[in-house]
Amino acid sequence: MIASTLDSTSKRPAIKTSLIASLFLFPFFFYGCSSSNVNIERQKPQIHTTYFDPKNFEGNASHPPLEPNEQALTEWEFGCQTNFDFDILEESRMSTGKHFVRLNIKNVKMILSAPIRIWLPKNPAPDVVAHEKGHQDICTRIYSESDEIARKAAQSVVGKTFEAEAQTREEACKKALIQAQEAVCAIYHQDVSDYAGCISEIYDSLDETEKGEAQELVRKAFNNYKRVSDKKK
Repeated sequence: MIASTLDSTSKRPAIKTSLIASLFLFPFFFYGCSSSNVNIERQKPQIHTTYFDPKNFEGNASHPPLEPNEQALTEWEFGCQTNFDFDILEESRMSTGKHFVRLNIKNVKMILSAPIRIWLPKNPAPDVVAHEKGHQDICTRIYSESDEIARKAAQSVVGKTFEAEAQTREEACKKALIQAQEAVCAIYHQDVSDYAGCISEIYDSLDETEKGEAQELVRKAFNNYKRVSDKKK
């Protein structure tokens, strides 16, 4: 049994509605076998606050992508690094000279990360700081509860086979594992990013209509989401 490490990151600004997912490939590694089918390692969230000058905003690449009506922004990422233990069930040299492999995923380790960046103007008003802190709290809470989502995503490929062809055996294995990684991270990113986006949108709406302490609005946002979700079941 052999293994490989891959990495994927999902990004989503807290006040935006678009989802940007990017895939980063790490070098091909070989590891020993894991003792269980799925192992989840969740790293501590990395929270950074960056201040910008709203009077010197236009054309400055160091500023956040604010909309005209926005004063600040919270951006988050849900990183997903995958380690796969796998068996090579079949490999052959094709008539084209390329290598063909068919892999069976035996074990999956997911290493989760959550970098969060808060963009604040210099000398921000207390209510602006409190609002962005609310977005931070939403992200960290969802991330702290993401193990079950990650486990479901990882389990979805255990026992599954993936195949690919390339110029070398190593490249063919890597291409097959990319398919496995994309399957795992698509489920994880879809669930956790959509969840964070929905809660943040409810939170923003509550802040516009009700006002109040950010902590209380965050609590209401989660409760409102739960009520809607329960009705759909």
